[in-house]
Amino acid sequence: MVVVLVGVLAVVVLPRFDRQPYDESAFLLEATAALRYAQRLAVASGCPVRAVADAAADTLSLYFPNGTASTCGSSTSFTVPVPAPRGGGPYVVAAANGVDLTSGATLYFDALGRPQPGGAVLTVGSRSIVVEAQTGYVH
Repeated sequence: MVVVLVGVLAVVVLPRFDRQPYDESAFLLEATAALRYAQRLAVASGCPVRAVADAAADTLSLYFPNGTASTCGSSTSFTVPVPAPRGGGPYVVAAANGVDLTSGATLYFDALGRPQPGGAVLTVGSRSIVVEAQTGYVH
């Protein structure tokens, strides 16, 4: 009887369950964590870290500048991917299907944790992530 009831619920209720708000919230939290990580990594390493929010691909990626560790990448080109804290691959946060990063931005955090060229606002659906211009505070 229980198996039949669970089967009926699965057929009737699950198709009506809208995952969109949950996927949007998960991406928002992951992107916020990535920006905070970029700021902390810049302060800890003394090297700038660039965050690129690509609205076309619905991704947020982190990069170090080109160069060696001793020069901290004196180049203005940021193409060296920041390794993910878990797993070692490049740190990229990708939105689930149906979740749109509607406004992107490119900024980098300097060695003091300040965003350059200033603050930014990333919009995910109806919600936003704000990076304060003066302090780099991400919320």
